[in-house]
Amino acid sequence: MTRRRRLAVPVALLLAASCATQQLRMEQVIATNPPDVALEWLRQETARHPDDLNLRSTYLQMLARQTDSYIKQARDAYQDGKPALSRQLARHALDIAPNNDSAKAMLQWIDAQEKLDQKIGRAEAMQYTQPDDALALVNDVLREQPDNTRAAAVRDSIATRQPHMLATKLANDLNQPISVQFRDQPIISVFELITKITGLNFVFDHDVAGSVPTTIFANRTPISKVISMVLQSNQLDSKVIDRNTLLIYPKRPDKDAEYKSLSVRTFYLHYIPAPQMMAAVKQMLKTRDLLVDERTNAIIMRDSPDAIAVAEKLVSAMDLPQSEVMLDVEVLEVTSSDLLNLGINYPDSVGLTVQAPQDPNSFTTPTPGVLTMNQLRHINGGDILVNLGNPSITLNMLQSLGKTNTLANPRIRVKNREKARILIGNRVPVVTTTLSNNFSTESVNYQDVGLSLAVEPIINNDNEIQVKLTLDVSNIVQTITTNSGLVVYQIGTRTADTVMTVHNNETQALAGLLQRIEQDNTSGIPGLGRVPLLDRIFGTGSRQNDKTELILLITPHIVRTQPVPGASVMAFESGTENRMTIAPTDVDRDSHGVRMPPQSGTTPPPPPPPPPAPAPAAPPAQPPTPPSGS
Repeated sequence: MTRRRRLAVPVALLLAASCATQQLRMEQVIATNPPDVALEWLRQETARHPDDLNLRSTYLQMLARQTDSYIKQARDAYQDGKPALSRQLARHALDIAPNNDSAKAMLQWIDAQEKLDQKIGRAEAMQYTQPDDALALVNDVLREQPDNTRAAAVRDSIATRQPHMLATKLANDLNQPISVQFRDQPIISVFELITKITGLNFVFDHDVAGSVPTTIFANRTPISKVISMVLQSNQLDSKVIDRNTLLIYPKRPDKDAEYKSLSVRTFYLHYIPAPQMMAAVKQMLKTRDLLVDERTNAIIMRDSPDAIAVAEKLVSAMDLPQSEVMLDVEVLEVTSSDLLNLGINYPDSVGLTVQAPQDPNSFTTPTPGVLTMNQLRHINGGDILVNLGNPSITLNMLQSLGKTNTLANPRIRVKNREKARILIGNRVPVVTTTLSNNFSTESVNYQDVGLSLAVEPIINNDNEIQVKLTLDVSNIVQTITTNSGLVVYQIGTRTADTVMTVHNNETQALAGLLQRIEQDNTSGIPGLGRVPLLDRIFGTGSRQNDKTELILLITPHIVRTQPVPGASVMAFESGTENRMTIAPTDVDRDSHGVRMPPQSGTTPPPPPPPPPAPAPAAPPAQPPTPPSGS
């Protein structure tokens, strides 16, 4: 047994020395080598020593740091316009950590983003020559990525040139001008004339009365406008069958349900709650088929393409980030005290006590004030005790001035129209006793004591902030113990509740919350202690003046303003009460346009005006934010 102990000591020392050497070597490798080299060394050592928990922990921590670093570099490289480098960095992050979900998500994001960027590039190239196709491309991008600022910039650029785009489109495709004059003629005659002029085919529902008289006078009016006016004035609607064929049917709910195509659109919302957005869409569009997915904060809508196009405008106008403000609050409590104590403090009492003389035959000390009648008859000066209490005379000469500043400087960031509250202090237990059926139960509640500040800002578009503010400053004045042993607190409080309007970066002060305490105490020889000038000689007096003022300084700093949507989103045509429609150049097109074949034997329309010169290159829009590596 002794030999085993002797062997165990050197083995333990060798193991400790080995661990220390391994730790020192690991630290040296990490400090003197590039991160990738050190990471590879740690990987090999971890595989060689799988039971070394310290080595494995260091390897995993460094692996996580390196992976996050490469993902961040990949994100920055893509935002700098270097997709190849971004892909290389993301691939390297996946190579060193094959199971890292963030690296996989980054590569998938780069692949998807490159496809979207190619679409945006094509849209930018054709926005002046083929604006409809360009608009369709950017709308596809915005459906997949609503916060893509580059695609939104192209869409807004096309929308600002909408009148010219519309004229060019009609001149090239649908705007063949015709002149028609019909007075109380069958409606079928109008469509026969349009068919002869343009070659456009019309198919009529069996409920359409072709003999209904109609009147129209149009001079060099686009064919599309003539068709629209005839349909609208006769309670009819149309559906595109193919490039040259239109189906005409009565504008009735049963026919709409039979012929009108419905689309399904999912809106993924970023800022507005899905139930609130659904209520707005229902109120404005009278849509019945709406579904809310609160898990993804999305609404799913099934309606006509025109209604979905209007809903897209509503979502773009309402799903906006809220403004945020940083409130720099400074709460200052200024306490000033003035104490004056001047005079002479005399003994405040004199006492006389009679004590019986000591009996020489007894060892008991007589009790003062207890005498027999015989002892009382023989009392003398030696039996009277005089008690002066505190015999000392004190001269008080004290004056003290105090000024205390208690400063709290919290900073709080809060969204527009949201409430925020901070508490700097303690939560004091308050015991409540309840008696019921001769039984008592105690419950403990907690009351906040200290500095409590509640704010609710309303940020206007002109950089003014309306702040609803509640300030409460409380402290424990006194602790009281009841007869039953319960401890209760006397709490003093000062509260300010106000609404103020503050400009951005402007400091406003709220002051004047004063608390004054004045105390005068005097004591002295009766009579002489109340005579002016003699009261300080034959008595003493103290005067104390305390004043506490609470000052609040608040400075708002707007850190994010609510963006204002484009003019094409804030105001647009949405059709009539019974016929919802939207300008075809504002929305994604599918089958809303009909291409007219050229009319033989007629003079071709004048050539369209040339497209405008490209606008000066705008600064590159901020690329969308890739997924975080954390």
